[in-house]
Amino acid sequence: MTQTSTDKTQDALGAIKVQLDATEGGSVVRDSVKRHYENLERLAAGLRKLGIDDREVGENITQVFHEYERELTNYIASR
Repeated sequence: MTQTSTDKTQDALGAIKVQLDATEGGSVVRDSVKRHYENLERLAAGLRKLGIDDREVGENITQVFHEYERELTNYIASR
C-alpha cells in the first residue's frame, strides 16, 4: 500500500513528538516543548492550506524541529 502525502506529514510530526516527549527538564522546558510541537502542527496545517506538497511540508517541519532541538540542547546544557 502506498503512503499518502498526508501520512508522510503525520509520520514526520509523530517522529518529532516522540523525540520531544523524551526531552528531560523541568516544567519550563516541558512547557516550551509542548508549545513548540503545537506550533509545528499549526505550521504544517498552514503550509498544506497554501498548497505545499505534504512531502515538502514534512521536510520543512523536520528542518525547523532540528533547529529547535539544537537550541533546546544548548539551553539544557547551559543550566
